[in-house]
Amino acid sequence: MSLMQSLSKESLKYLKDIVLQSEGVQRLVSSNMDDLMRIAAADKRQELRVFSREVIRFGNRCKDPQWHNLDRYFSK
Repeated sequence: MSLMQSLSKESLKYLKDIVLQSEGVQRLVSSNMDDLMRIAAADKRQELRVFSREVIRFGNRCKDPQWHNLDRYFSK
């Protein structure tokens, strides 16, 4: 599943209504929905950081210099 797909309304609804409500998650991680949502949000932010690093890396390798130094945009 791509980052964009994982952020869709349907995927977030599935995460909130099915995954985070599951007995396994409730027993192994937390039964507090706020804690679970914070963990899920932190995970999505990490995925975005990984994605942006790859975009920057590919941009710097591009022959067209307009794609170089994209990190200045992602650092904001």
